Amino acid sequence: MQQVNDFGVNIYFKSLKYLFLGVFLLTCVNTNSLAQRKEKNDLLKVRNQLGAGINLSALEHNWKAPDSLLQYNWQPIIKEIIDHGFKTIRLPVAFDHFAGEKAEIPAELIKMVQDIYDYCNKAGVHLILVYHYGKLFEYNTDYQIDRISKMWEQWLRNFQNKGYNNLLFELYNEPTLDRWVWKYAIERIVTRLRQTDQQRIFIVGGTNYNGYVQTLELGTLNDNRILYTFHFYEPYLFTHQGAEWTIDKSYLTGFPYPYKKNRMPQLKGAIKGSVVYEDYYRYYREATKTYLTETIKKLVADANHLNMPLICTETGVILNVDGKYRENYLRDITEVLSEFKIPTMLWDYNDRFSIRQQNGKLLSPVKDWIKKSR
Repeated sequence: MQQVNDFGVNIYFKSLKYLFLGVFLLTCVNTNSLAQRKEKNDLLKVRNQLGAGINLSALEHNWKAPDSLLQYNWQPIIKEIIDHGFKTIRLPVAFDHFAGEKAEIPAELIKMVQDIYDYCNKAGVHLILVYHYGKLFEYNTDYQIDRISKMWEQWLRNFQNKGYNNLLFELYNEPTLDRWVWKYAIERIVTRLRQTDQQRIFIVGGTNYNGYVQTLELGTLNDNRILYTFHFYEPYLFTHQGAEWTIDKSYLTGFPYPYKKNRMPQLKGAIKGSVVYEDYYRYYREATKTYLTETIKKLVADANHLNMPLICTETGVILNVDGKYRENYLRDITEVLSEFKIPTMLWDYNDRFSIRQQNGKLLSPVKDWIKKSR
């Protein structure tokens, strides 16, 4: 009889042990879940504060000597940008151009970016530092992953514990690798950088020049402090017409926006089946606000399903385009992106895609967009 009682007592205490263990594990899961939700909410809060943004094209000009770029007089231009009411400045920098083969960021460049950040911070403006013109190719991927990580580690150390809510690092602009090679590379880079800084918000996009489809294909990375970017220049025939760096698909000029049949340029020199040929014959459908809206609507729905918080770090129109058509496009694309609450940085302030008039004033749709986004 005693054996039965002892057996019952043992069962009782074992049950209690497993009960307490279950409660403990459930508490841990709930605690982790709460922490993850708070982290996600903090990330979304930062994203939603980015507001109307602009790219400042200067320090990525790798066709100029690094020493001349280090003499760049940034303060008057950034003061203009802030006075116009922009809430975010995206600052592209050609890291490799400054760092050379040793992958050492010059102290002068770090000091300049620190000064720019301090100036923006004082004015309540966010700053996005982005690595432009990277050398990540499929034949030397691991070597370049190491170089890229080394350069970013220098920035992380120099900004340690500083500006976690208003200084964001965009890790690589417009990759062109095969999507699986790019996913391998960016996962390696993020994992390594987290050994230096757990808190900094990183921005990551997909391959094919941060194409919106490819950003979705990238999917979520195993990191809770990442915003996902895409670049939007659709329809490309319109936004890049006359651009000499993509002459195979942008040599035609004179495209109207929105589409007007009687204003279309003639299709010359295009082989049937080529990019220009195909884009030309679907231009009537894509050069409309309806197309922009439906494209962005689907993108947002898919990104929400994948739990990918989106921002758009580039959109705009080249200066070659007729002023009226440029304004039409800028009005439509900013309205659409605002409708779906996507923080956006226009490309660019005062370079080839400038959003200023000749007198220095902003184009009217940009002024309206800034005013509405406050």
